[in-house]
Amino acid sequence: MGDMAALEAAKAYASAFELESALPSLRKLVESEDLDVRVESLGLLTDLEMLAAEPESAMNHLLELSQIYEGTELAALFYSKALFLSNYRSRPLDKSLKLHRGFDRFFHDVKRYYPPVSPPEAHRARKVNHSLHIGYISPDFRLHSVAYFMMPFIAQFDKSHHDVFCYMLKPGDDVTRRMKRFAVAWRDCSEKDADETARMIYDDHIDIL
Repeated sequence: MGDMAALEAAKAYASAFELESALPSLRKLVESEDLDVRVESLGLLTDLEMLAAEPESAMNHLLELSQIYEGTELAALFYSKALFLSNYRSRPLDKSLKLHRGFDRFFHDVKRYYPPVSPPEAHRARKVNHSLHIGYISPDFRLHSVAYFMMPFIAQFDKSHHDVFCYMLKPGDDVTRRMKRFAVAWRDCSEKDADETARMIYDDHIDIL
């Protein structure tokens, strides 16, 4: 069976959640000389390894994908996902620190990975003693596990020294309406592009985003 045919068979096994058949096939295909087959196999393999509770292997394959896509926005995305999975296994502090510092390279030449966003031409001067402005930005201020984790952060903070702003990247729902009862400034960015959202954050003088 050729590599492409084997990949299609692995996809069929994956869609049926037959991991015991899909995983061995994909682990062979990631060594394919056909780069397209190799990359697609790696992407599918990382998803299945997460389902199979193999985060260490999935993390390493995501790091490999990041190297393959070096110089593109996908490189940063794959590396970020790898860092997320690294939290599922304990490792020595020095190795963990080295792994996380590897993400620094995506900021040395940030325009390679992310489109530039220009600050407003006239940015108002900060007040000398203004309260600390904290901003949370997420698509999940709605029926989602993130919303429940966020509740204490927007319900219990020192209002005499902090102002909190929530930037919604997706439309709200009933959970959003319940969250809006707290003393937080809400910004609907669901129909705004990155530049418009960035300008809104600049105008709110966010100190920690």
